Order: sequence, then C-alpha cells, then structure tokens
Amino acid sequence: MESIAGPTRPGSSCSCPSPARPELSGIQVLPRWDPPDQVPFAVIAAVQPPEVSEISTSSSMSAVGGVTLRCRIAGHFPGQLSVTWLRKLRHEVVAVTLQDSGDCRIHPGTAVPAPDGKSFQQETRLSLTGSTSHGLGAEYICRVGHVCLGTPVERSSACSGSGAQERAKPGQRVQEPGEGAADGAGGLRVQEEAVGDGG
Repeated sequence: MESIAGPTRPGSSCSCPSPARPELSGIQVLPRWDPPDQVPFAVIAAVQPPEVSEISTSSSMSAVGGVTLRCRIAGHFPGQLSVTWLRKLRHEVVAVTLQDSGDCRIHPGTAVPAPDGKSFQQETRLSLTGSTSHGLGAEYICRVGHVCLGTPVERSSACSGSGAQERAKPGQRVQEPGEGAADGAGGLRVQEEAVGDGG
C-alpha cells in the first residue's frame, strides 16, 4: 500500500487525512505494536474521529462527599487522544485548565479496543472534592483532541444539564429547573433553606 510519504512497511506510520481534504479519506494507517513480535497478524483500520458523549455525573456517598463527572469517548482510530478538563466560574470569560490537586483529580482514561474490533473507546473522569463541588455557577468542560480533528471536541456540564457540581450543603437545597430564574452558567442553583432547631 502506498502512503503520502511512500511505501508503508510494518511498524511505520503514515499521515492522517484532514477533514478539510475529503479526497484523502480512504487512506489507512498501520499502528505500531510493542513488542511487534507479539502481534500474530497485521492490523489495518481506517482512521476515524472520536464520538464524545455529554457529561454525566455521580455523587459520592462518603462522608467527605464530592462529585464525579464522566465523559465517554468511542469510535476513534488510532487510539491516541488528548483529554483536558477545564473549569469556568460564573462571570468569567476564560476557562481554566484543571490539574490534579487537593480539590480535584483527573482520570484521563485508557484507550481499549471497542467490540467492533476496528476502533477504540475510553472513559475520562473528573473527581471533585466535597468543597469544590459546592462552587456556585461553575461550568466544567471536557476537551478531546484527536489526530483526525481539526478542532478539539468540547462537552460542557452546563449544556448537559448535569449541574451536579452544585450539590446542597446542610441547610440548603438545590433549586429544581423551573423554580425561578436560572443562574448565569445554565446549571442548578443552590438556595439557603432554614433549618429548624427541633424545639
């Protein structure tokens, strides 16, 4: 098989076509395997961009609390991806790239072969501590880059309606959609709620 750069040999790589050049969409790539002697057959697959799900959330049942945001990525080839999580606070224009810290932990995930045998899939997670998860109006963004994408794909917690980063503290309740005005970030809003003294 001929590539743009010349003949393709086992262990070599060739350029991935750009969406801006559809005439090159039939080009195939041969991924590298390490060690190569453990691959009993040649694997050739067509390059494919990833499909990125909306952000889903789950709450921790521990005493510390917290929220985990998840984003599933599937259908891409080759398997290498870049995954970045960002946070944009209310009234801020620019989102800030998140890194592992005491407030959050990033799990980029690992690409594994999909059931179709022709693509890869992985799940990336952002774990927020109890204190961070209470931030009002915070929007979280999952940004995915791939060799076949001219521009990275982004998914927002505000667009997905997750709103889980705004869980109620003791003495508060989470305002449900439709109960008054929404906050500026499009998520749920936390309101103060009186707590009786029991007597």
